[in-house]
Amino acid sequence: MQCEIVYFAASAAFGITFSVQPSIYGLASIFAVLIYTGVKRRYQTVLAILAGFCFFYVYTAYYETHNVSMLQKGKIRSYGEFVDEPRVDGDSVKAVIKHENGESVAMIYKAKDINDQELFKNRYGGVSCLFEGELKEPKKAVNPNGFDYKSYLHQNRIYWIFVAERIGHCSAPKSPLAFLHLLRMEGNRHIEKVFPQQSAGLVQALLLGERSQMDQDTLDSYQNLGTIHLLAISGMQVGLLAALCYNLLLLIGLTHEKARIVLLFLLPAYGVITGESDSVMRAVYMAELFLLTKSLKFPLQPLHIIAYSFLFMLVLNPLQLFQPGFQLSFLVSLSLMLSSKFLSGQSFFIQTLSISALSQICSLPVILPFFYQISLMSFFINLFYVPYYSFVLFPLALAGFILSSLPGGIGNLPVSLFNTLIQWTDNLTEAIASHDPFLLLLGKPPDWLEVLYIISALFLCLSFEYKLKGLKRLLPYGGMGILLILHSILPYLSPYGEVTFLDIGQGDSIFIELPYRQGIYMIDTGGKVTFENKEKWRERKNTASLAKSVTLPFLKSKGISKIDTLFLTHGDMDHVGEAQTLLNEVQIDQLAVPKGFIRDKTDETIIQAALQKKVEISAVQKGDVFYQKSYPFYILSPAEWSESKNDSSIVIYAKIGGKSWLFTGDLEKEGERKLLQNYPDLHADILKAGHHGSKGSSSDEFLDALKPKTAVISAGKNNRYHHPHKEVLDKLKVRGISIYRTDLQGAIQYQFSGSIGTFLTYPPYDEVWKDSNEQ
Repeated sequence: MQCEIVYFAASAAFGITFSVQPSIYGLASIFAVLIYTGVKRRYQTVLAILAGFCFFYVYTAYYETHNVSMLQKGKIRSYGEFVDEPRVDGDSVKAVIKHENGESVAMIYKAKDINDQELFKNRYGGVSCLFEGELKEPKKAVNPNGFDYKSYLHQNRIYWIFVAERIGHCSAPKSPLAFLHLLRMEGNRHIEKVFPQQSAGLVQALLLGERSQMDQDTLDSYQNLGTIHLLAISGMQVGLLAALCYNLLLLIGLTHEKARIVLLFLLPAYGVITGESDSVMRAVYMAELFLLTKSLKFPLQPLHIIAYSFLFMLVLNPLQLFQPGFQLSFLVSLSLMLSSKFLSGQSFFIQTLSISALSQICSLPVILPFFYQISLMSFFINLFYVPYYSFVLFPLALAGFILSSLPGGIGNLPVSLFNTLIQWTDNLTEAIASHDPFLLLLGKPPDWLEVLYIISALFLCLSFEYKLKGLKRLLPYGGMGILLILHSILPYLSPYGEVTFLDIGQGDSIFIELPYRQGIYMIDTGGKVTFENKEKWRERKNTASLAKSVTLPFLKSKGISKIDTLFLTHGDMDHVGEAQTLLNEVQIDQLAVPKGFIRDKTDETIIQAALQKKVEISAVQKGDVFYQKSYPFYILSPAEWSESKNDSSIVIYAKIGGKSWLFTGDLEKEGERKLLQNYPDLHADILKAGHHGSKGSSSDEFLDALKPKTAVISAGKNNRYHHPHKEVLDKLKVRGISIYRTDLQGAIQYQFSGSIGTFLTYPPYDEVWKDSNEQ
């Protein structure tokens, strides 16, 4: 029965996936395995696979019927308690709150003053307060391949964003669980007090699983190099600490049996103190099961311990299966376990090489769908970084943390040494990440390719298990290499193109991809108008960049690292605010700006950044044409210099996907009038409405002459300018023009092949939005 539990666990994953996201590929995979095991007459295995698939299919369906909220949208006043320590960043406070009915909500709060901010720095899991505010529905992904926050919260049984307005009447609990959360909070505060600012965030990550205080650029560098796992508490660290505690218990005179019993209680407590991440809890459950079976004289093989821990966590919450941390934790552990026979007979150097190769290759089925890229350097970097972090930095951080609590300054040496080493390590990591020639940006794989990646990774693991020799040993690597090459050339084989109006809030950012990847264009970048905070305490360490949170993930999901031409229609921040970030992060061959673009310091800075990157800069005007294969982009404006930035906008006319398009930037009525003077016969099927639907644009004369069938309006939801204006919407409706709006429908995407295309939208809420023609 023990050997069949592995098949039961594997089929459980298929059952959960098929229950939530039915897929022909998943069903075909199950049938293929069943047929194979049936032909081999392994009937117990067939039963285990069927039982695991059916049980978790039904269990997940039952779980989902009860995975619903009992609360309602709108104002709420109720007692609740913090689930964990709130995250305070300037005047921003975020936390998960457990409502008095037992349901959790994601709270956001804006601190009113510095004293208000300090109060939240002393809150921790279990503290109960009276909360007043409003429940709002979380957003789904509003851009293609974007992060689906609503789905993420749902997977954690959270259904609402709670915008808190007033919080008071707080009381400290006295439960054991709250005490553990208090220890976590005090531990984080102790680290911030003892360690220098540049290294405190990493110590918190290594010892307590808290990464919120780390510099975002440093985190991005680790992510790009495939070493982000080093900044999370791993199973190895849990194992090292468990072994240390076990030997200390033996040293003080406890028997082996009593030491195991003490660890059975200490390990779950450690899981709570370190934030209960997937990797930590997986390691804790595995260690608990190992200790329990050891005490009961019922030993299990390591592979079976993984399977039972996997099933236990899925019974607690089957939707954990869709979280990358959960998948990576078990996939890497499984791959190392399956290859244990091979690894046990090799030298330390070969073991290290094999572990690094296995970890990197077997994690590809998870990394590529979520992060879209891999660094071939990560294989070699991890050879050094994994032992360096595990056996140098982690022990130093732990020693500095413990010894700094003792009198006499005994902890100063490890703290100082750790700080020196981590500064050197971070600088090295950022330098390598910024000049990584082996970074493969492949994009999100289609479902069928994802299945092949999984099969290839399993084949690699089994090749170690069955000790393939000679050229046969190279087959799994060759298969994975072929898949990577196929993945990289897929866009160049695709006859489909697209025009996507990204939802970047109040602003414009338009992406154009031609079929067979003949050309990549972007029109504007979006951007936020920011105001300098006079009060220092309000400043936030991690401010959201539209380019890094929206545009770059979108481009990466498509495997795009180069833009042929970036058009900046004019110099307003909501059109060019993210230009510098794109110039730094993406190769841009050509930057097109209107003639007379430089009017202020921001415009000059963008041009200087482009010159430093050796980007070709074109100052365009009426009559210029950009050719890309058989797709010309005609510049219709500006024809002359104007005092108004908006009326100096670049206006682009193009024929794409069987339709004529007019991209107008922020062109206003005067600019529209001059455009019609220069092009009296101008017509377009699709109009990008000028100035976000402002009443200063889209004049009757312009619309009557242009005769568009569709208008696309890029505007932020509930923006301060009240765009789009009702007057403009009425003009469009009365002419029977179809309207698409990013504020209501998320990103607006036109996908086409040849002269045939269709519009797709990404509405931000599940509730059915009213057709914009009825607004």
